[in-house]
Amino acid sequence: MSKRTLIFPAASPEWEVWRGTRAQMTLERRVQDPALAAVEGPGIGLPASELLLFALWLNTRDATLFEGLIRSQLEKRGLVSRSGAAPVFDYQIAAEDEGRTLVRVSLLPVNFPASLALSQAQFYAASGDLLPLPEHRMILWMERRQLILAVTRGDEMVYQQVLGHGANLTAAIVAEIGALRFALEAEGVMKKLAGITLWQSPEEPITGGECLAALGLPVEEAERPAPAVVRVERAASRGRLLPAPVQAARRAKARKEQWTRYAAIAGAVYIGLVFLLWAWQLQLKRKAAALGELVQADQPAAAMLERSAAAWRVLESAVDPRTYALEQFHQATAVLPAVGMRFTAFELKGDTITIRGTARNAPEVYKYVEALRKHREMPAYHWRVSPPRVLRDDTAEFRVEGRRQ
Repeated sequence: MSKRTLIFPAASPEWEVWRGTRAQMTLERRVQDPALAAVEGPGIGLPASELLLFALWLNTRDATLFEGLIRSQLEKRGLVSRSGAAPVFDYQIAAEDEGRTLVRVSLLPVNFPASLALSQAQFYAASGDLLPLPEHRMILWMERRQLILAVTRGDEMVYQQVLGHGANLTAAIVAEIGALRFALEAEGVMKKLAGITLWQSPEEPITGGECLAALGLPVEEAERPAPAVVRVERAASRGRLLPAPVQAARRAKARKEQWTRYAAIAGAVYIGLVFLLWAWQLQLKRKAAALGELVQADQPAAAMLERSAAAWRVLESAVDPRTYALEQFHQATAVLPAVGMRFTAFELKGDTITIRGTARNAPEVYKYVEALRKHREMPAYHWRVSPPRVLRDDTAEFRVEGRRQ
């Protein structure tokens, strides 16, 4: 395995940047925002607050039916967007029993935070899935100042929940844990528990652990372990839990690469035709003195080739991404927010791009212009925005102009 980078939620509001080899994961540094980690192709450990993780019994062992049955359950539970957007989820088999299957489902929320939708991210996984989990236990740890509960069946997590803000275990929280334990046992999601594990972090130590004695289970306390290499590699190999903005960014990148290939092919054809035309004209010039009449007879063919060359020169604007309007339009829309902004006009004239549209509010316009200025695919353009015109419903009409330097 080459060195793999993982961005992982810390117990504090910060994020940990881990670097892995075949042997272990090593903590390199902490950052305030995953986007500031400045690493290529990282994996993202998702906090429990940013995904829903639960187990379902499916009355079949036919794996071809699992995805459809899970989608039906998500719709039944009201977990599918009303906008019709396809839910982003992954699942894995937790157990099989007499014609039915227990699957563990990881579902991303519809309003997935933009700060975590990193186009360069290689994979996403629940943070708990990346840790070496003890078997048949309830595990408590702190994550971004939230108290997290995970439940394992074997050494695999089958349930995860945010218990609350703050690191203090109260009697009410312990009672909630007890109720959850009985519910999961009744549903057959977990087997008999071996005990409770309390993972501590120096920056956010959990207090009130003595309250857990009320559950009548052995309690052990240890430092929260580092992410496990084998679990990180397994998450990277699955790679199905990708937020919709990241999927869109990957599709855009694939389209760009495809257009680049088309441009290269068209350029090669163009150069080949120009070369053939030059060779043909040179041959005609060498024979001009002795074959004047033959040159005259071949004049229509030469004129046809001239027209072909002119046509390819016209095509040059379509194979150069800097002057191809569709490519520039694609790049301008790549940094649009997911909702709340649309174009009403897009014009590429010479070295100037003019964009008109409407936005949810005026600040969204300035955010979009800032995104254009930072867009790596349009570095040659200098962007200016006219003051947006705010309408009665607080929406704003805007005009943005970019001039190629």
